[in-house]
Amino acid sequence: MTDLGDDHLEARGGNARELLIPSRGEWTATLTHYCCHAARVVLLLSHGLSVIVTSTSLKHLEEAHWWVLFSPVWVGYALCAVLVPASCCASLPYLQLCWLERNPRAGVGDNNPSALTEIIPEILLSVFGFFFLLLTFIGEFKLCGYLNAARLSKAYSLAAPAWLLCISALLAICQGILFTHNSPLFIFGGSGLFLTMVIFAATRGGSAESQALAIVPAAVAVFGLFLAMLARLRRHFHLLNREERVLRMSEVGSLATLSIALVLSAYKVAHSNLPEAETEVAVAGGSLCVVAVLRVRLCCWEVWSQPLDERRFTEV
Repeated sequence: MTDLGDDHLEARGGNARELLIPSRGEWTATLTHYCCHAARVVLLLSHGLSVIVTSTSLKHLEEAHWWVLFSPVWVGYALCAVLVPASCCASLPYLQLCWLERNPRAGVGDNNPSALTEIIPEILLSVFGFFFLLLTFIGEFKLCGYLNAARLSKAYSLAAPAWLLCISALLAICQGILFTHNSPLFIFGGSGLFLTMVIFAATRGGSAESQALAIVPAAVAVFGLFLAMLARLRRHFHLLNREERVLRMSEVGSLATLSIALVLSAYKVAHSNLPEAETEVAVAGGSLCVVAVLRVRLCCWEVWSQPLDERRFTEV
């Protein structure tokens, strides 16, 4: 004889277990964030690899093909052209789940992102980011064409790449001012790029000392970012687990190394020893790659344990 009470408890237990299993839509909750972050990491990593490749050709730079030296950058932009549009639709099933449940946070996960304050703003920024990416790509493509034409002693205007990259830099600065997320990165990065392009365009054909000045804004921008990341690390140190502390200290150390490598590179350029700056340029590119790799793991921890600012707010 079957006990109806036991059957009822078993049915209720089954329903409870079903409620605790994340739905298909819930699995996509963080995909938009992952795609956006992956695009930033790929862009940073591709530029770091391009700097390393360029460092191997400094001793015979007049014979090097700039289109080949920029090849990691073109691959990076191609991947970003897939990741950025994908970020706009990756979390749509989760948004639909939130709509059905009439709740900005849906599912059984405690750390599921809010559709209104996290996912939708990130999608809107991805749309802006796509046009920013396109503008930057055209600017770098034109810059590569200019460098290759200069190598072949052909006429090629520097105005187009300089204007395009300066506009990209100003847009990055505006984003850093208007939005607090990654604000130091956009402000210092955009400022460094803007001043670098202005000085680079103004000193073409000048002395070695004047051309070395184009590297100085990049070094200052990286040092500013180093100070911002160091202050952020000290402010949130007690909220980090052991692995996060190691990762963020490694990131700060990589930024310091990058800044020093840029200063040493500028010193050698000023003394007309660019072919001898192979080690410094390679270290600069390697530091960019290390920061990109560290960012991958840090992004995972931010998704699993909430961003640092939210953790600090929750603690209070």
